[in-house]
Amino acid sequence: MTKILIGYDGSPAADSTLADMRKAGFPAKAEARIVIACPPIMPLESLAPNGLVPSGYVEAYAQAVENHEVTKAKAKKQALAAAKKLKAVFPDWRIVAETSEETPAHAILDAAETWKADWIVIGSRGWSEFGKLLLGSVADRVMNHAGCPIRLARPRKGAKPGAPNLLIAYDGSLHADTAVQSVAARKWPKGTRVTVLAVSEFFLRMGDITLALSKALGHDGQESPWPWMDARLDKAVRKLESAGLKARSAMVYGETRRTLLDKAKDFKADTIIMGSHGYTGIRRLMLGSISATVAAHAPCSVEIIHLNRKGVRK
Repeated sequence: MTKILIGYDGSPAADSTLADMRKAGFPAKAEARIVIACPPIMPLESLAPNGLVPSGYVEAYAQAVENHEVTKAKAKKQALAAAKKLKAVFPDWRIVAETSEETPAHAILDAAETWKADWIVIGSRGWSEFGKLLLGSVADRVMNHAGCPIRLARPRKGAKPGAPNLLIAYDGSLHADTAVQSVAARKWPKGTRVTVLAVSEFFLRMGDITLALSKALGHDGQESPWPWMDARLDKAVRKLESAGLKARSAMVYGETRRTLLDKAKDFKADTIIMGSHGYTGIRRLMLGSISATVAAHAPCSVEIIHLNRKGVRK
């Protein structure tokens, strides 16, 4: 049975995350685990040099501990309330709720690893007061270190109930094919539409090049100059159609990040789905992370599908 770990913080954004899961193609029966993190209090000795604690610290620390217990109790109530809300959306799911005395990113990643989660679902905003300014360290860390697919929930403004519109970012790689495979393997509402979008940053005078290629190949000038990508796109569309989805493909030219974001708005996509290339360290600093940029600025939810990770069914 599919295991879905949900990071929750009690914010309005987190509640939107629960409602947004209707458009994720999740099965009618699954196991869900809702986790609220309560960061631990540092030991009193760590707050003073050489372990020497001024007397004034003791009273303040005792008050902090008392407040922390109140926060944990409140978090537990929020987790249970979230479980009820999710049960209303997925009545046949087995749902548990818990708190974790850890930082949010570690709580989510540790729970996902020990529970062997198939999916991680988190809100892309609302983790802290600073979360509205940036994607946030929580989502960023989870994206970089999770061992399963991730759904960053951000319901599209003006979205209507019903079958979703999906946008798959496609570059012909194994990572992109894994994203297509993930979509084809899930159970979507009737009428779900999928656009498989290839973006090329190789901007050239395509009219002249097409004519030159066609002349060299003995064609009539109507052939695509990128037959390899056309063939890959057609294969992806056929796979999605065989799963009962309404699929189409498109190939456009432009800067990848900006074009994906613009097309998501044009297509009124409810979810952008991307295969993760797993760039980290120096390579990520040099090339930048397309998935991180799209996740931070997308007008809708974003899924990051890892190659050869759990949650992808052949």
